[in-house]
Amino acid sequence: MNIKYGAEDVAHLHTIQEKQLELIRKHKLENVLELENNVVQVFADIEYNGMKLDANKWLEITNLAETSVTSQITKLDNLLKEASINNPKLRKYVPVYKQVNMFDLPERDTQINWSSSQQKLNILKDLGVPIDSTLERFLIKHKQTHPLIKELIEYT
Repeated sequence: MNIKYGAEDVAHLHTIQEKQLELIRKHKLENVLELENNVVQVFADIEYNGMKLDANKWLEITNLAETSVTSQITKLDNLLKEASINNPKLRKYVPVYKQVNMFDLPERDTQINWSSSQQKLNILKDLGVPIDSTLERFLIKHKQTHPLIKELIEYT
């Protein structure tokens, strides 16, 4: 029974390939197909043989990146906290009280996830910035509006 089921799956491969090729041609993605087919052998080799990695260098780069991100988050938190003094709409992002932390994680002045596009967009709208996206190309148009936007671009 299982062999017959497997054989039936294989019977449809040519039909699937033909439909995929039609779509590839329709969307003019032949060059992408060729690139992906060429790189498959490289990825298969990496999967089979592994890849040499300088673990110390990797950890060094990771630590630098984590330090940079933490620093940028602190800058964003401070700018939001400062802005909330004069803008009542922003006060909801800065808690009056801090919750005790049982995991020894650093306490932050805001409860914002700066990686959340929706949270960033809400803050920008509360700042009065007429914007519908937090993509960098849209933020750049408003970077002179508020110092927070310049730092958001840096964080992105």
